[in-house]
Amino acid sequence: DMDDFRSGIMAHIGSPDLHFESAMESEHCCRDCADFEFETKNYRIKTTPSKEWMIVTGGMKCPEHQMKFNRTIPDIGYLLSLSTAKEANLQKAEVIAIVLYTGPMYMIYNAVLRRYPVELYQDLKRSNSLFTTTIFALVSAVHKLSWVGGISSGMKLYRGLKEDFSLPDHFFKCDKNGCSGFTEYA
Repeated sequence: DMDDFRSGIMAHIGSPDLHFESAMESEHCCRDCADFEFETKNYRIKTTPSKEWMIVTGGMKCPEHQMKFNRTIPDIGYLLSLSTAKEANLQKAEVIAIVLYTGPMYMIYNAVLRRYPVELYQDLKRSNSLFTTTIFALVSAVHKLSWVGGISSGMKLYRGLKEDFSLPDHFFKCDKNGCSGFTEYA
């Protein structure tokens, strides 16, 4: 729905706190959902937002059993030192958001953005835990990286799709603007 898309992310999740890192830490460690245990659909990792924050920001070692399936938790300082991060002018909060999203927290952030699964989204909303600042930092990072990263013509990217998942025809047909595919708020 284009009207829904055009209304923007702020209409869906609110405004971010401009003290990004401290607000993101609060979203993961101090809100009602901080100790909400969830299990990822892909690798069956059981974790909580507060544990993920501590693992990603260096305050806690990731449990060994969660390192199966080649899970890696890159050092934030190292990522900030990379030429792409420098060229994109990524801030620490943006890199933290990227690393959180590439781990189990993808499930929570996607539930907020998609408002699905409905029950999970409603629980997060009721507990005032929409991870607004984190999602804004993630969106900002993706935008910045898109300006400096190259995407070759015809490149296909599929993320989080099951093998038996089929995409609708309109995914492959260009609209009146010559665009195909779809995007989410993140």
